[in-house]
Amino acid sequence: MKILHISSYYIGSNLYKHLLRALDQRGVEQTMFVPTAKNYEADTKKDPELHRGEIVYAKAFGKLDRLLYLSKIKKIYRMAEKNLDIQSFDTVHAHSLFINGAVAYQLKKKYHKEYIVAVRGTDLNVFFKKAPHLRKFGVRILKNAKKIIMLSPAYSDRLLKNYISEKDRGLIEDKIQIIPNGIEEFWIENKHQKKDVGGKKLELLYVGQFIKRKNIPLCVEVTKALRNKGYDAEITIVGKGAEEPVVRQLEQENQNFVTVYNWVDGREKLAKLYRDSRVFITPSLRETFGLVYLESMSQGTPVIYTRGEGFDRQFEDGYIGYGVELHPEDIVEKIEKICQQYQALSHNCYKEIDNYSWNKIAATYHEVYQKAR
Repeated sequence: MKILHISSYYIGSNLYKHLLRALDQRGVEQTMFVPTAKNYEADTKKDPELHRGEIVYAKAFGKLDRLLYLSKIKKIYRMAEKNLDIQSFDTVHAHSLFINGAVAYQLKKKYHKEYIVAVRGTDLNVFFKKAPHLRKFGVRILKNAKKIIMLSPAYSDRLLKNYISEKDRGLIEDKIQIIPNGIEEFWIENKHQKKDVGGKKLELLYVGQFIKRKNIPLCVEVTKALRNKGYDAEITIVGKGAEEPVVRQLEQENQNFVTVYNWVDGREKLAKLYRDSRVFITPSLRETFGLVYLESMSQGTPVIYTRGEGFDRQFEDGYIGYGVELHPEDIVEKIEKICQQYQALSHNCYKEIDNYSWNKIAATYHEVYQKAR
């Protein structure tokens, strides 16, 4: 079996590297085609852990093409034809809908190659939402795909409810398969089962970027509300980003219960932070998936996530944590529920993390590829 991956997001994300390596171990021959801007200088060193595949970078588009959607797609398509032997592949895996999926759709029309397509946060929150003139084309790509990959049930529902007509909904819903992201092996090899000490001491943890959509001020509000209810609550905030001045100001104003770190040195130290915390909280305004929730789970720490966003409905509510509405009262209520049944939720976190190994995720994709040929 030979798979052509198309991902304009390969650079800057380790997710694709882990998937390719896990598929490689299953004997899948692969090529990752990565279209880039013409001024981008790619690191073309071979991945030493990829034995049956290659990464092909192609300088496909200029700055202006970012604003000219169809021009960008045509240029990427031409570079794919120029750099690849399209007929040699069994199946195409497009790792986003509107860019990579559009190229896969064009390849299918000419070369009759079946493709599976992933729908990512950018597809929903940017293209579908803010580019209504492209919606019909996006739906056409979906209708011609062999399989549609979604990261979560919440995003699948959003796609079907908001952007797919009643006429097309059944066809597209039948093609959808939920396949979450995997987590690095470190977190599974070092997973931790802990016991709740109980009491009013309540250590909260946030890990992630310091950007507006992560809603860090709300985390501090929640900590204040818990303290007002008599809990000895404190929050540790770990990350970096454009909103660091805001986060540092929050620390300055609340020194007795807010501690801020830039990215900690090494996964072992980060794992200890997860392990030593009682509840992990990231009430993002938008969240495609959120690997930090899995990292927290691996250390036995229950999680608070936003209802209707990417991590929502990976599990039944109240199983490893709770989905919340974005106001302090609801989040405080859900944190108290976690504390009331802490040992069970913590054990569920520890137990379920094995299902997010890249080996298991790759096995699922392998099965999808075989059926898509």
